[in-house]
Amino acid sequence: MKNQYGFRKAGILIICLMTLTVLSVRAEPNNKLEIDRYQNALVQKLTEQLRADLADQTVEIKLNSVKHNEVSRSRIDFDGNAFAVVKTDKTELPFQFTAKFNVNEQSVEDIDYQFVEAISEFAPAAAEESLMKELMAQISQDYQTTNIVIAIDRFETAQITANKAKYEGLGEVRIGDVEWRKIKFNVVLDSQTRTATMVSYDIQK
Repeated sequence: MKNQYGFRKAGILIICLMTLTVLSVRAEPNNKLEIDRYQNALVQKLTEQLRADLADQTVEIKLNSVKHNEVSRSRIDFDGNAFAVVKTDKTELPFQFTAKFNVNEQSVEDIDYQFVEAISEFAPAAAEESLMKELMAQISQDYQTTNIVIAIDRFETAQITANKAKYEGLGEVRIGDVEWRKIKFNVVLDSQTRTATMVSYDIQK
């Protein structure tokens, strides 16, 4: 009877451990999904705030980088950098923000933002210059010529990691004496060195 009781206790302990293991494995992805949901709520709140402050209902928010800190079970702090995209005059206004998310109320509280001057993280002109330089270097290598002129029409930016951003867009290129042709490109730049870690493009025939 003693041994049976011991086995029974061991069986219960194993089941408990297995349950805890399953819970611990499932906790991480659920937490990530929650953070993504909170971040979406943050973007919505920022959009509402900036549309009201700028008196422009076309304003959209484009996140550059976001960090979060779980202060407690009921509160998560966010801070980061973003752009206020004003469609009416086609400008992107860089700003920094902080916000507190109330987990219990499922709402964003104490949101604050500040527009900033062009700094390394928010330098569209510098980014475009690096983008063109790296794109031209790759085309020059592929076509064995330095007689290249590029005009970028537009591009979109997506932050891949803390130090890498992807630039995808359209433009026109002239190689040697050949007429201007449309080019579609995809370039990944290191934000610290401003050099490309990946360059791909497609030139219209």
